[in-house]
Amino acid sequence: MQAVNAAQANLDDFDALPPLGQDAAAKAWRKNKMDESKHEIHSQVDAITAGTASVVNLTAGDPADTDYTAVGCAVTTISSNLTEMSRGVKLLAALMEDEGGNGRQLLHAAKNLAGAVSELLKTAQPASAEPRQVLLQAAGNVGQTSGELLQQIGECDTDPRFQDMLMQLAKAVASAAAALVLKAKNVAERTDDPVQQAQVIAAATQCALSTSQLVACTKVVAPTISSPVCQQQLLEAGKQVAKSVEGCVESSKEATSDPELLKAVGGAAAAVTQALNDLLQHIKNNASGAPPTGRYDQATDTILNVTENIFSSMGDAGEMVRQARILAQATSDLVGAIKADAEQESDLENSRKLLSAAKLLADATARMVEAAKGAAAHPDSEEQQQKLREAAEGLRMATNAAAQNAIKKKLVHKLEQAAKQAAASATQTIAAAQNAASSNKNPAAQQQLVQSCKVVADQIPMLVQGVRGSQSQPDSPSAQLSLISASQNFLQPGGKLVASGKAAVPTVSDPASAMQLGQCTKNLATALAELRTAAQKAQEACGPLEIDSALNLIRSLEQDLQEAKAAAREQKLQPLPGET
Repeated sequence: MQAVNAAQANLDDFDALPPLGQDAAAKAWRKNKMDESKHEIHSQVDAITAGTASVVNLTAGDPADTDYTAVGCAVTTISSNLTEMSRGVKLLAALMEDEGGNGRQLLHAAKNLAGAVSELLKTAQPASAEPRQVLLQAAGNVGQTSGELLQQIGECDTDPRFQDMLMQLAKAVASAAAALVLKAKNVAERTDDPVQQAQVIAAATQCALSTSQLVACTKVVAPTISSPVCQQQLLEAGKQVAKSVEGCVESSKEATSDPELLKAVGGAAAAVTQALNDLLQHIKNNASGAPPTGRYDQATDTILNVTENIFSSMGDAGEMVRQARILAQATSDLVGAIKADAEQESDLENSRKLLSAAKLLADATARMVEAAKGAAAHPDSEEQQQKLREAAEGLRMATNAAAQNAIKKKLVHKLEQAAKQAAASATQTIAAAQNAASSNKNPAAQQQLVQSCKVVADQIPMLVQGVRGSQSQPDSPSAQLSLISASQNFLQPGGKLVASGKAAVPTVSDPASAMQLGQCTKNLATALAELRTAAQKAQEACGPLEIDSALNLIRSLEQDLQEAKAAAREQKLQPLPGET
């Protein structure tokens, strides 16, 4: 509560900026600082919404069964990230005002979020006599004000259509559950045994509660659904619905043997399960914002698999011809996809490359089909088999070359997502480390942790810049290589932070803070493992670009030097903040 009040009071005014020049370096400093602040605020809002959803999920059952350390951990996650976020908001608001934007509106949006968190904490207090619905309402407000804050900084996670669909699917689960509750009540009305009747009613009530909670949880995390910690909370709420549906079916089976009644309950339960699966599938498919490269993926995989299968079915003429047909269909799909991309391509050179790749692929396919027919007609001819081998190898090479662009784009996109996630997990771990300082009984372990945090905090901006650069220039080899190198440079300091975080957990005396630090370091370790794999794959795909990239870098440095000289001649060259 104190942390929230302090954050609210802190948001009355923005930071004072150091004097900045108008040269290229000063402009870049401003832009980078804005990007870094936006990233930090976004990561902290992710943690706040996930913590809020966690409070909703953990306080769902009987108070006697509540894990209060876990609730405490969710509350310290919310308050520590709100404290850190208020600092970032003050800096970003100052930068926005400096560029003629509206920094006041941003401060106002952040204050609204702090106010919503304050209300949530009041209703969540163990002594609070408020009905459950009030807590769910307060949690929904945290979600709404989070979404408004992210809109202010232009960092909305997913398109509004995706979020609307998410809410509709959650409501569909709730209406399917309402139908199940009615069917269960029918069972209760026809049951003579009062104990069994009470059990059915209790199970139906639990089912209704768990679905209203799923809807509340969806409201909370919808604005930040691309974050794995938020997805995790929604899955948690989904598990509770699944469990309560099972309870409803089980208690109905014990209460009656009437096949009609049980069939009605079973059908209604299946409808809830289907609606829940639709919701979870929607999150899985769209939450990462991945570009739909599905056509390429499927066709490429099919071609590479079928060329293998043709060899393994040597001697079975019918099977070989069948495989050749599948192959012809897959390559015609791939050629179609490439041609469609070529038509949309604004760069003529790229368009020409794509069309020539499509032609090579079509020619290689024709050769392969001919060779397969020859080998099927003459199953004992070594010469025909050799022709088939050569044709298959040619087709594999043509496929890899043709799909290379799409595969590379997909790998770079995966790396962007992994880098974003690693930067967010690191930012959340730093907040947890700051929060643990007051209750860490071992000063040496805390010192080590603070040191690791500093090194990582210095690396986060490079990673954020790498992601922004790659997203804003999707066809620039140097932007892709900068992202790969920033990702690789992040792994070692990130690993050290995980190690010092794990080492500090046992010495933190406040159980909620210790749990928060433990969870954050675990999430960071997972994010780093994914970053390592994604960087390796992207490096393999983008490796040959290094010379182009070096030339681009030299050209841009020459331009920067010219601008610095011009600013110096006009007596306008200002040192950047932190420089002499």
